[in-house]
Order: sequence, then structure tokens, then C-alpha cells
Amino acid sequence: MILVDVQIKNNTHWGWKKGVFLGMDESNEISGMPIEIVHVPMDDFDVKAMENFTVTIPIQVVDNAFPSDQVFAFTLRFRGPHGSEFGEPIPLKLKVV
Repeated sequence: MILVDVQIKNNTHWGWKKGVFLGMDESNEISGMPIEIVHVPMDDFDVKAMENFTVTIPIQVVDNAFPSDQVFAFTLRFRGPHGSEFGEPIPLKLKVV
């Protein structure tokens, strides 16, 4: 497991509702990725308007991943309680060594 710390700013004048989570962007091609699908509930955070905070994202590498020189790029997005994406995309890259 890899833990990635990301600093986030809620650049709106509204706090986040319960049920918000950080997940995979809809544009990601999941098949062939050496990681499990990312799903981080944000219910433990009370995100207020215009607030900065840091979130630790656990990235779980699958057991059958083979080391290679290939760099895997994927994007995470925040999603509301009903699954709709919001905010800026969070691009990440991963290489299994």
C-alpha cells in the first residue's frame, strides 16, 4: 500500500455535505491498472467553506502486479453523495518497482 498526502482547498463558499468521497475519475481506463479502485469516504472530515486541508490517499497495489518500467497515470476526483464529480481532477502516476 502506498499513502499519498494531497493538500486540498475547498474554494467555494459552502461546506461539503455528508457522503462525499474521493474516487476514480470517469475517464480512467481501469482494466490493466496495477491498483485497486480508490474509494476514500470524506465523512471524517468537516470541510468548511474556503478551507485548506490535507487528505491521505491509500493506493493499494494488487498482489499480482509485476515490476516494470511502465508508468501508470490515473486521475482521482471528489464525488458528491449521489456520485457526481466536482472540483479539480487530481492526477497521479505510479510505477511498480
